[in-house]
Amino acid sequence: VPIKLGATAYVSHLSFRPVLLAYAVNGGRIMVTDDFSKVPAAIAQAMTQDHEFVAHNAEFDRAVFRKVFKSRKSEWIDTAAACRALSIPASLDSAAEFHGIGRKLDTGKALLKKLEKGETLEKAEQKALREYAMHDVRLLRWLHLHIGDPIGGPLWFIYRVHKLHL
Repeated sequence: VPIKLGATAYVSHLSFRPVLLAYAVNGGRIMVTDDFSKVPAAIAQAMTQDHEFVAHNAEFDRAVFRKVFKSRKSEWIDTAAACRALSIPASLDSAAEFHGIGRKLDTGKALLKKLEKGETLEKAEQKALREYAMHDVRLLRWLHLHIGDPIGGPLWFIYRVHKLHL
């Protein structure tokens, strides 16, 4: 199922498997996990309390959280939608560059393509993918600060990396 058919169809496909979840709470340390057997404690706490989550293309993140963590969390701040509303570039890379806060790392796209083909990453590539995901959280955090917080309250920054065998 191509991602262009929509996040729900993509994530609902039987072959969909998450690979990494990178996240940060407010200005805290960026965490990365590849263990999806349980919800990370900080995220579990946020899902049971009245916290908003911040994501770029939140439709996808919401669909992943519903499938992987059985979450019905509906309060998400979508920085991609905010970019479109402000008539600025909506991709994370272009929006970050537009605001002068950096660019996405070049290494990530090639590594994601390898995973999509079902290839296994070497140890160094796994480390590079983690760095790529953490860097995206940094960009998301800064982008959200540049755009502003339309809702207020604690912020949860989410980034995801996924794997789909077609």
